[in-house]
Amino acid sequence: MSAEELSRCSLLTTPQQVLAVLEQPQHQLHSDIVRISLSLALDDVQDPGNLGTIIRIADWFGIE
Repeated sequence: MSAEELSRCSLLTTPQQVLAVLEQPQHQLHSDIVRISLSLALDDVQDPGNLGTIIRIADWFGIE
């Protein structure tokens, strides 16, 4: 697959050089999450490369 074809397959601003097709499970917020003082929920992350950074910063602040 060419870089141009891969770019057309992605909705990301900066697409990676990897493509996977899979079914994404649906999750409901569990009642245990509500009891935690600091929580982080992400939706529609545009650049998966930033996800690790977000998780490390959240951990540093004690967010679960």
